[in-house]
Amino acid sequence: ITPEHLKRALIDALNELLQPVRDHFTNDDTARGLLEEIREFKRNAAPAASNEDDAPKAPRLDLVGAGVVPAGSHLVFAPLPNSNPTLQSAADLLAKLEAVARDDDDAPGVLVLLDWTARVNGVLDADTKLIAAYHSVLLSSLRALDEHFHGEDGKSVMKNVTVITQSEAILKDPSNYWISVINAGRHFTLDAVMGIGLGLGEGMKDSEGVGKVIGRLMMVADVLAVNPKSIALDATTVDNEEEVVDGVASMKLDGEEAESVEAH
Repeated sequence: ITPEHLKRALIDALNELLQPVRDHFTNDDTARGLLEEIREFKRNAAPAASNEDDAPKAPRLDLVGAGVVPAGSHLVFAPLPNSNPTLQSAADLLAKLEAVARDDDDAPGVLVLLDWTARVNGVLDADTKLIAAYHSVLLSSLRALDEHFHGEDGKSVMKNVTVITQSEAILKDPSNYWISVINAGRHFTLDAVMGIGLGLGEGMKDSEGVGKVIGRLMMVADVLAVNPKSIALDATTVDNEEEVVDGVASMKLDGEEAESVEAH
């Protein structure tokens, strides 16, 4: 069955289900009158866009507007959880956060723990307790290393970092978040997502890459939600930084002015 055949069959089935409803609002005087009143109300209630600020914006989770993360931040994605966490991975992550602090003393950092992306990819058997345990170990290691290297000089890196768990952030406005994921899927072609354009590798079969594709689209939505000044991407999460950043910038979003986003 082709996508076109499936689309046509769905249209026919929906029309068959909806036709009795259409007939009712066409033939029944009371129902027809109510429908006209609703249409008139919607016409009167919809304000006309008068300037750029009133122009429609593409739906997305807005963590800055919700007060969850600061504006103009530097975004860092934590590595996906694994069964063998090492102090080296925490040290590498701290180095990324430290590099941001070194480049701009006043710039706040945002660290995102990708718990739902981990579940989508089947990491640690998608076990929420194991994923949470990994993040607990990672954060404890980060803070211990930060204290060890920067505690005495008072230049703590983590004190200027907002740590957010992906699932908690999404649940602030799940509807707009998942709409932005869908919009990301519409924005990028499947070939771009499955191929080297977004770092998944050529020749991957659909069945092998579903979790990675969804996780990649979620990453785009995460970036849109934080709306950062710059991004530090982890090699285990993204293979091709520039294409991702360019893609996010071009998605910001229909009707909304794109800001410059730098990759580190």
